[in-house]
Amino acid sequence: AKATAERLEPAAAAEVRAQAVELRERAAKLRFRAKLAARRLQREYEPAWVTPLTAGGELPRLEQLLRPFRVWTDGEWAQYIQLSPLAGTVRRRFRDEMGVWRLSAPFSRFYGQPVYILRRCIA
Repeated sequence: AKATAERLEPAAAAEVRAQAVELRERAAKLRFRAKLAARRLQREYEPAWVTPLTAGGELPRLEQLLRPFRVWTDGEWAQYIQLSPLAGTVRRRFRDEMGVWRLSAPFSRFYGQPVYILRRCIA
């Protein structure tokens, strides 16, 4: 009986390892699906990017863009624009305490300098 138990133990350990691998793979697939669903929901609920033509109210003067300037809000979302805080550097994106800023082609053309835009939930 003891010899049989010794032979079963490695087999049981191998089965447990196989189950653990399977569970990790299933968890990775579920995380991936959850991320995709979250991105889909985010796209459905986030407002479109503001442009100089769709911004509400008067646009700021160039010198006002040294700091973030709110150009649009609907009470739940707000969008801000600003010049690059990284002197002489142009990047497609950068992150600060407010969030991730993206280079805005429409505002950059309007102001003749690289202008970044940020969209964030304020509700």
